[in-house]
Amino acid sequence: MQNQKPFVNFGKVLQTIAIFSILNAIFTVFCLITLDILPRFGVNLIDPIALLSYISLVFGIISLILTIILLINTNRVKELVQHIHFSQFYSRLGITFIISVFYLVYVIVAPMVVGLFVTGGYFVISMNIVALGGIVIAFIQNIIIMVAWGNFLHFTKMQQFPSNIIRSSNLIKIGYTIVVINSIFDFFSIVFIILLYLSFPFGYYLALVIAYTFLIADILFTIIPPIILIVGKFQLGSSIQLISHTTTEPKLDNYHDTQSSQFSIGKSKTCLKCGSVLPERVDFCPNCGNSVYS
Repeated sequence: MQNQKPFVNFGKVLQTIAIFSILNAIFTVFCLITLDILPRFGVNLIDPIALLSYISLVFGIISLILTIILLINTNRVKELVQHIHFSQFYSRLGITFIISVFYLVYVIVAPMVVGLFVTGGYFVISMNIVALGGIVIAFIQNIIIMVAWGNFLHFTKMQQFPSNIIRSSNLIKIGYTIVVINSIFDFFSIVFIILLYLSFPFGYYLALVIAYTFLIADILFTIIPPIILIVGKFQLGSSIQLISHTTTEPKLDNYHDTQSSQFSIGKSKTCLKCGSVLPERVDFCPNCGNSVYS
């Protein structure tokens, strides 16, 4: 890039999101313990649900604000590099932001509507159906953001970024892939609860096995994906700030996804540090990450 500042700012925002995600992950684990694990052993805190709901809402709003900042910086980079995969990354991030806004409104309004119009024995079933709707929305959002980071990963490979940036980009994609799988488990977990409430004949032992299977999956998916995403985003943000990628990628209206159409081996251009043969139109060695101008 001729002006590296937008890309550096993009890295800084990613690091900020990673730090905020640590707080969000701690809060999520706390909710899991107080609302799911402890009640199974007969330990109930004094009505923590209302307070946790307000805290969750605050975290959701902060997350939206950070997403807006990320989108602004991503758009600046997109205008600079004019690369089709980065443009797809940006557009899909924008879609996930819209879905996030809709999801936040849904989780606020839908329970209120149920509370106003549904009473008696149908209340619990209705609230679980609302939860199913939220899971479906989250699933769609996670699918799109997983594909978005796949586009970013492809962009880093095509631009011959250093390996640490490619690895951290791939780590983020893996993290969101696991989040998608988690959404599937969450969906069937709520379905299981609804069937139990409707007295579906699982049998005691089968119901117990299913319940603890979902509990173990819930614990694992609550802990593992946030760790992967936090590490991936922090490493990516840090790595981006350590390089200055100065090539401005031309706008590609009819882009063909073949590396040979974008890069070719130069006459005798080699890295001054490790001696590797360098493709044309790169400013960093794909093998060691050293600047070709140093």
